[in-house]
Amino acid sequence: MKKPSVIEHLQRSNPLVLFVATCLGLLLSYYAPTLVLAEQFYISDHQLYFEPLERFLGSAFREFRLPLWNPYLHCGMSQAAVPSPGIFYPPNLLFALMSWGQALACLMVAHQLIAGLGAYLLVCSLGWGVVPAFVAGAIVAFSGYMMSLTTNHTLIFTAAWLPISLWALRSIYFCQSRRKLYLLVVLAGITSFLIVAAGRAEVGAPALGLLGFSLLWQWLDRDKQAAPEEKHNHIVWQCLALSIGALLAMPVVLPTAEWFFVSPRAHGMDTDYVFLWSANWYDLLSMVFAQPLGDLNIIGAPYLNTVASRKDYIPFLASALVGPVAITLAMLGFCDSSWRARKWIALVLFASLIMAAGQSLPLVPKLIALIPYASIFRYPIKLIIFPILCIALAAARGTWCLYNGKLSPKILGLTTLLWVSSLTAGTALAMAGVLRKAIPLGDLTGLPGAQLLLGQAMLRGSFLGLIVCAIAFLLPKNWLKEKTASVILIALLIGSLLFPAYYYRVGMVGRNYYDNQPYLLSKLETLKDKSENLSQQRLFLAYFDPLKAPPQGFPGNASTPSRNYYQYIHDLLLPNINIDWLQRTAYGYEAAEKKDFLAYIDHVLDYALPGKKHTPDQTEDDKGLMLWSFCRCTATTWVCSQIEAYDGAVPKYAPQHFDLRAEVPSMNLRFYRVKDSLARAFICQNWRWTSHETALEIIKDPDGSGFDPKNSARIEPLPEDNQSYSVFMPPKENPVESQPASKTTEKEEPVFTQQGSLYPVVATEQKPQEPVFLHDMPEHISISANLAKTSFLILSDQYYPGWTAHIDSVEAPIYRANGIFRAVYVPKGGHLIQFDYQPQSVYFGLSLAAVGVVILACLLWAAAFPTILRWLKAMSGQG
Repeated sequence: MKKPSVIEHLQRSNPLVLFVATCLGLLLSYYAPTLVLAEQFYISDHQLYFEPLERFLGSAFREFRLPLWNPYLHCGMSQAAVPSPGIFYPPNLLFALMSWGQALACLMVAHQLIAGLGAYLLVCSLGWGVVPAFVAGAIVAFSGYMMSLTTNHTLIFTAAWLPISLWALRSIYFCQSRRKLYLLVVLAGITSFLIVAAGRAEVGAPALGLLGFSLLWQWLDRDKQAAPEEKHNHIVWQCLALSIGALLAMPVVLPTAEWFFVSPRAHGMDTDYVFLWSANWYDLLSMVFAQPLGDLNIIGAPYLNTVASRKDYIPFLASALVGPVAITLAMLGFCDSSWRARKWIALVLFASLIMAAGQSLPLVPKLIALIPYASIFRYPIKLIIFPILCIALAAARGTWCLYNGKLSPKILGLTTLLWVSSLTAGTALAMAGVLRKAIPLGDLTGLPGAQLLLGQAMLRGSFLGLIVCAIAFLLPKNWLKEKTASVILIALLIGSLLFPAYYYRVGMVGRNYYDNQPYLLSKLETLKDKSENLSQQRLFLAYFDPLKAPPQGFPGNASTPSRNYYQYIHDLLLPNINIDWLQRTAYGYEAAEKKDFLAYIDHVLDYALPGKKHTPDQTEDDKGLMLWSFCRCTATTWVCSQIEAYDGAVPKYAPQHFDLRAEVPSMNLRFYRVKDSLARAFICQNWRWTSHETALEIIKDPDGSGFDPKNSARIEPLPEDNQSYSVFMPPKENPVESQPASKTTEKEEPVFTQQGSLYPVVATEQKPQEPVFLHDMPEHISISANLAKTSFLILSDQYYPGWTAHIDSVEAPIYRANGIFRAVYVPKGGHLIQFDYQPQSVYFGLSLAAVGVVILACLLWAAAFPTILRWLKAMSGQG
C-alpha cells in the first residue's frame, strides 16, 4: 500500500486546526510578558497617543456610554471623528474589560491570527494545497510588519481583515449551497466593515480597492466553472456583501467626513509632513534581511540617522521582514508561467512599493501635488503591508510548484546564483568590518560597524535562502521526503521571522507605569491654591518631543536610556498623557484638531514662544502678549516650559503676564501661572460682531486691536440658514458702540423665564454670580449663572458641529466667539445653561448601520431557518 504523502497526512489530521494551534501557541508565547506579567508597552506612540485614547474609550464603555467628545485635548475635540482608535470598532470593547497592556496584547494575538488564517483559507480556496496555505498564513501572521508595529497597531488591525475578506468574497463566487452563501455574505459584509472601522484609511482605502479589483477580476475571468447566469448572481451577492459593510461603517465614516471638512487635511497638508516617513533603500533591504543595522528603536542607536526617514526619531516601522525563505519561494512562484494571475499580483506588488517609497521616488510627490486631498494618506511606509501580502501569495505559489514538479531548473539555478552572490557580498562586508576593527582604522560605530552588521545579516539570510534552494533541488529527485522537506521548510520560514522578533523585542515597563502620577502634576498640586481643583484648570505645555532630558536627577539607570527618556516624557505629561489623569490641555498630539484651531496653535508655537523665530518688527514683549492672550482665550491657568532646549537656554516669560512659581533644574522644568487668567466659562457684557476670518486674525495678533476675550469679545453672526430662533437672539448692532441704556430701561429689560416665554418684569435684587459648573461631563455640560444684565456666556471649549444649547430647557443658538469657542446669549437673571453634544453625523450613521444589521439578521435567519425548522419538528415528534 502506498504511503500517504505529507499533504494527505496533513489533510487527515485537520491541518486548519494544526495551523491555528501553531500560530496561537507562538503568538501567546511572544506576548506572554504582557498577557501574564501585565507588563506595559511604552515606546513612542504607545504612551503619546494610543494608550491615553484607548483607556479613555475603555473608561467610557465601562460607564455604558459612547465617548463622542474628548474634553482634554485642543480645548475639546470630537472623539467620534477620530477613526483610530475608533469608538465603533467592536474589538476595542476589550479595553473596558482588561488592563490596557493586556487588552492590546490580546488584540495583537487575535488580529495576527486572523490575518494568518485569512491567508491560509485564501490559498486553500485556490486549490494549491495545505503546505502552500501554511506558508502564506505564516508569512502574513509573523511578518515584521505584524510583529514590530505595535506602536501603530491599528494599521495591523486594518490589514488583518483583508485576507479573510478576500477569501469570503471569492468563496461567494463559487458557492453552490444557498445556506453557505448567506453565511459567506454575512462574513464578507462584517469583515469589510471591520476594515473601515479599524480606523486607518491609509491601509483601509487601498484594501477596499483590492476587494473591488478582485470582483472585477472574477467578472472578467471567463475560464471559471460558473455559468454566465450564475456568475451574474454571484457578483450581485458579492456587491450586497460590500454594501452591507458600507452601511455598517456609516457611524465611522460620517463623523470622520464631517471633521475632514473642518480639518487641515481638507485642503492638503504640507508635503514634507505627508512624506515624513517614506520607505527607503534600508526599509526594502529589511524586507529580506532581519534589521541589518540592529535595533533602531532604542535611544542613541548609532546608525539611526544614517538610514531612518526622519532624523532623531525612531523608525515608524522597525521592520518589514518577510525573510529570505519567503523571498526565495516568492521568486519561484513569480517565475511560474502557468500562474495566470502572477502579472496582476506583480503589478500590485510594484505599484504598492512605489507608493510606499513616497518622496524617495518622484512619482508620488507629483501625484499629491495634482490631488491635494490624497495627502490624507500620509506616511507612505504604511503601504508596505501590500507588498508583503503579494509576496505571501507568490511564496504559496512557489511552494505549490515545489511539490508539483513545476520548477524550472534554469529558474532554480538563477535563484541559487543570486543567493551565492549575496553570500559572497556578505562575507566581503563582514571581513572588511572585522579588518577595520582589528587594525583599527576607525570607530566601529561608523562605517566599519555598519559593514560588519550588514555583512552578518546578509550571511545569515543568504544561508537560509540557499537551504531553500537545496530543498527545491533535492525534492524532485526524491532525495528528500515530502514530510521532511515540509517540516524543514515551515520551520525555517517561521524561525526566520520569529527569531528576529524575539531578538529585537520591544522593551517593556512595569504594570504600574501608567498609574504612577507624573512629576509635573504632583508639583502643580503643591503650587496651586488649596481651594482650587487642578483638573478643572487648563495647562499649556510649551514643549514637545524630542525633549532635552536633564543630565542630573534623571530617573532610572544610565544603562537604559530609552526607558529613562520615556519616563521623562511621562513625568512631563507630554500630550496626550494628560488624558490618563483627566487633565485638560490647550492642545494635543495627533487628534481631531480643527483647521482654524490648529492654525492658531501653530501661530503661537512659531511666533509667541521664547526661542522661536519671529518677524523683525516683533519684540519679546509682543510675543509675550500673544502667548498671554492665547492663554486667556483658552482659559489656560498654567504654562510649563523647559529651562534648556536643544537650541540653547529658554528665556523666561514676561513677568507682567506670567508669574514664575517654580524652577526645577533637576527636571529641566519651569512652572508659570498666567496672570489674570479667565475661567473656562465667563460672562461677557461687551462684544462686537465680526467675521470668522477677522476674528482669527484678531486673536492671533491682539496688540492694537483693543481685543480682550472677556471685555471685548468677537462674536460671529449665525449663518443665514440658522435664523429660526425666536428667543436668545442678540441685537444686530454692536452694543459697545451704542449709547448705554438708562437705569430705568435696564431694570425693565425682558427676562426669560422657565415657562419658555419672554415677560417684561423687573429684575430681582439677587446678587449676580459668575457661572458655576453643575455637571461637567464630556458630552453634557450644565452651568448655573445669575446675570446682572443680558450678556453672552462664553465657554472656552471648541465650537464644533453637533453641539446644542438649552437655556432653562429651551433651545438656544450657539454662536462662535473669538474665532474658535462657544457662546450663548443669556437674558439677565438666574438661568440654567446646558450644552449637549448630539452629532447628527453619528445618529444618522447609526440609523444606516441599523439597516445593515437588519439585512444581516435576515440572512442569518435564512441560513438557520432549515435547522430551526428541523429542530422544531423533532421537538414536536414529527421526525
